[in-house]
Amino acid sequence: MNIAEFSVKNRLFVNLFSFFVIVGGIYSALTLQREAFPSVSFDLVFITTVYPGASPREVEKLITNPIEQEIKDVDGIDEIDSRSRESVSEIIVQIDPDTDNVDKVVNNIQRAVDRVEDLPEEVDDPLVLELTSDQPTIEVSLSGNVDPWTLRKWVDILKKRLEFVPGVSSVERRGWKDPEIWVETDPLKLDEYQIALRDVITALRNRNVSIPGGTLKKPDNEFILRTVGEFETIAEIEDVIVRANDYGNIVRIRDIATVKHAFEDSETMQKTLGTESINLTIMKRESGDTINIVDGIFEEVNRFKKEIPDEITISFVNDISYYIKRRLNVLINNGTLGLILVVIILALFLNLSTTLVVSFGVPLSMLSAILLMRFFDISINLLSMFGLIIVLGMLVDDAIIVAENIYRHKEKGLSIDDAAIVGTNQVIIPVIASVLTTVAAFMPLLFMSGIMGKFVRNIPIPLIIALFASLVESFYVLPSHMIDIERVIEFMKELGKSSLFRFLPWNNSDRSVTRKKKRQTGGDSWWYKKLVAGYTAVIGLALKRRFIFAGIMVT
Repeated sequence: MNIAEFSVKNRLFVNLFSFFVIVGGIYSALTLQREAFPSVSFDLVFITTVYPGASPREVEKLITNPIEQEIKDVDGIDEIDSRSRESVSEIIVQIDPDTDNVDKVVNNIQRAVDRVEDLPEEVDDPLVLELTSDQPTIEVSLSGNVDPWTLRKWVDILKKRLEFVPGVSSVERRGWKDPEIWVETDPLKLDEYQIALRDVITALRNRNVSIPGGTLKKPDNEFILRTVGEFETIAEIEDVIVRANDYGNIVRIRDIATVKHAFEDSETMQKTLGTESINLTIMKRESGDTINIVDGIFEEVNRFKKEIPDEITISFVNDISYYIKRRLNVLINNGTLGLILVVIILALFLNLSTTLVVSFGVPLSMLSAILLMRFFDISINLLSMFGLIIVLGMLVDDAIIVAENIYRHKEKGLSIDDAAIVGTNQVIIPVIASVLTTVAAFMPLLFMSGIMGKFVRNIPIPLIIALFASLVESFYVLPSHMIDIERVIEFMKELGKSSLFRFLPWNNSDRSVTRKKKRQTGGDSWWYKKLVAGYTAVIGLALKRRFIFAGIMVT
């Protein structure tokens, strides 16, 4: 039993198959992850270490080189790049793209960095960060005519709430300045007491300590000891003794400096609508749905607005879900418009049954592609939707060839069942070849390597799936549906013979015969005759001057 025979003899199975594909495609379209860009692994790890006041040469010798020596033997590393500049060491580790377990490599890098010893005491702990595909979805901006401490308090409350919205990976603050305590020394006082600035720094450092004290073991448990003497109030800082002598003369911080609350200096200023603000950037998880996350953010912020003072204004910035929704609407509108245009054009040249069957293949192929995208780990994003938009106009090509050939054999006198089998089998090879040439044009995109390849694969995979789905639809589904449509039309014709339905267009057998003769003779409309005559002339000229035409096509 060949392909066409299977379709003709198992029409119930074909209809059930089509039904489940449509239902599955719709379900997949509603539940598939929606995001702006594909979630990919960049395979990059950044190791940043701060050494305040050190020159680039010192940073390279004391920090960069020891860390590089420790991590170079970690399995799964492809390349290590480093930069040593004033006060900062930056090491970029490229993980081998063929590594199966990236998380394991990242953990091994972290452990290797932790093993580095003999770093200067002034060095901050090295920060190991993996570049992830967590993407910003929206920014929530808070501003208003309130003091900075009040605004910070409400920002901190909202940040904690937004972190619990499903799909949110993290919430980053922009325009947020960390609180500091400034000790502003008076140069005249320092000169009066003959105290150097270094003495002040040493006194504060020695007083503000947190020192591990080992462990205290008991038969039943074990305690970790730590000596803590950190500052908690400004008064404690002001009472720090900078200098004392045997005569009871004491110089405290308050005698030579002013201590006050302040905020850290910032090189940038965050403003929204011209007002200084603090923005919360919402980062989504790799598996998060951008549209659902933003909807959840809106709901949480609307509840939060009822609690805050009237002086605080909340606005939304950089809503990525807006662009995704707009692109989805473009796809839906293009698909709908494309289907309508296909139906109109097919109706001009084909009969009713062929038009209906060919048109059905467009949504079936598109839904098949969306259904199978889940198994290829492809989300609904701007790139995958772009691929589906590209392929939209290609999905009817093979169906038109098969349907027209079936109808041609039916007009020659074969039954619709035999015409479906013969007509389909006759064009299988050329139709497959036609689709494969189109697929071959997009195949190179699948073999792109690196990060760009991970992004670009989202275009050809949905496109190729849709093309193969249209091929399957043309060989398995279309012949069966041609038979079903023809039998429905025949039934309606029989029904039209009744006096109650004599007004129906297919009631008049003479008109049906006339339409069939027009089709067999090419029609009698002037535009159709002009089209056939022009096409025949071009084909004849091309055959006579085939080398010239071939050269023109090549160039």
